Amino acid sequence: MNQQSLGESQSNLFQPHQYIIDGLTTIARDIHQGKHLQQTLDTVTTELQKIIQSNRILIYHKTIDRKDILLSESLSSLDIVSLKNIQYSSWNSPEALRQLQEGKIFSSSDVDSSIQAQKLKFSIQSELIIPILIHSSQLQESSEEQLWGMIVVHQCYPRHWQPFELDFLSQVAMQTAIAIQQSQLLTEFQALQEQLKEQEIKDILTQIANYRYFNQVLDVEWKRLQRESSFLSLLLCKIDGFKHYNEIYGNEAGDSCLQLVASILLEMARRPADLVARYDGEIFAILLPNTHLEGSVKVAEAIRTRIHVLQIPHRDFPVSSYVTLSLGVTSTIPTPIQNANTLVQLSEEALKQAMKDGNRVLIFSDS
Repeated sequence: MNQQSLGESQSNLFQPHQYIIDGLTTIARDIHQGKHLQQTLDTVTTELQKIIQSNRILIYHKTIDRKDILLSESLSSLDIVSLKNIQYSSWNSPEALRQLQEGKIFSSSDVDSSIQAQKLKFSIQSELIIPILIHSSQLQESSEEQLWGMIVVHQCYPRHWQPFELDFLSQVAMQTAIAIQQSQLLTEFQALQEQLKEQEIKDILTQIANYRYFNQVLDVEWKRLQRESSFLSLLLCKIDGFKHYNEIYGNEAGDSCLQLVASILLEMARRPADLVARYDGEIFAILLPNTHLEGSVKVAEAIRTRIHVLQIPHRDFPVSSYVTLSLGVTSTIPTPIQNANTLVQLSEEALKQAMKDGNRVLIFSDS
């Protein structure tokens, strides 16, 4: 049996209902099972190759800069050359792109000599390009479908495609487009969720943890270190005379000062478990798990020194001509008869005493 009669014989093995019911149902089911997009594309190429008994099925994505990226490929046998590392396309002529953008299947029977040579090299006797059209989220002002990519079908023998086969391929492309759009929406949703999550735990101005998140972490660490019988330290630090600073330099400079101090605190409390948070206004909190009193005092003094070395001007302020911090430090081993508020109250009292003179580190302990 020659190649042409073999192709015709294989094409006649299938009835339209078998394609539509079995093939499309299988592909649609896999698409809607919530797999990752790459898994979905691989399923489409694999199932299509089996159903229509083609030699090569490919899915290309056409990028914004009009490049064609091969995302998935399925071959009927090891004898078929893979195009994964080969630049191949026969659909980038103006006429081909116009048809694809209109949602029409393109048959590359009329191609230039260079493409024809490639087709002969890869034994491509029959080729169909089925457009994948989606509503691009990047074009929100337009409801028109855009050419996202193509499903490409290759046969190593001449093949006459039946109308129901072309309809089946179009429906598969539509299901693939749905999967792509679902994936895009999921990605956008996850990005939005992450953004909202960050907004819930971060202070907008300084981009460090906010007071709400500080309390959540404090509660968790208190319970954890209670079980481990290990130290938990808390530093509260306040920019001395911050109201005066705003009056002298303005609110914009005040915001910049807060951001600079926050960055210094992050620099000094750099262990993964350490938490730097904006506690209230110009007051910051630093939570140091598994840190005893001596260690937390060293951190506090290092912070105070670092701020002093920066010499941020603060004119007409009685304590210093530069910005300074007052710090209250407390360390304890959490116990069942106490709660986290004990640590907070002691740190607030230590900070209150330190602020009386300014530019001091004052230590309070419950032991």
